[in-house]
Amino acid sequence: MTLTSMVTFNQSCHDKLEAITNKTRNCLTSSTKAVHFDETGMYINKKRH
Repeated sequence: MTLTSMVTFNQSCHDKLEAITNKTRNCLTSSTKAVHFDETGMYINKKRH
């Protein structure tokens, strides 16, 4: 697979998912309840990754 093919595939996926991503983000951020996203890591076998 060429780099150009991978870039084209990646852009195609982005384009197709953009609407649902925006809708999901808007639903979550307009919620009256607290929303928190923790992307700092996770524990596996009591070790932080």
